[in-house]
Amino acid sequence: MKNTVTTDAVYRQTYYKEALWREMGCHGVDMEASAFVNLCNYYGLKSSVALMVSDRHPLHQGDPPWGWGGFNFQELRDRFITACINYETP
Repeated sequence: MKNTVTTDAVYRQTYYKEALWREMGCHGVDMEASAFVNLCNYYGLKSSVALMVSDRHPLHQGDPPWGWGGFNFQELRDRFITACINYETP
């Protein structure tokens, strides 16, 4: 399991903040789980989130632009979904 930052606004995700998050040991940025978990908390429901990397944001100015997916993404996505479906809580 890796640490992940959850933010609700892509415009607050800057190169400076990404560097800070990496220094704090975070390996990913998520933009959807926050709303789901907060809604569950509001209604008193338990929640779990499984995250898969689907894209890569440039880490520094001048890096190659943002890209979706990657090598073998569709197969990895399908394996991830299958693993989530088959997951049993301890």
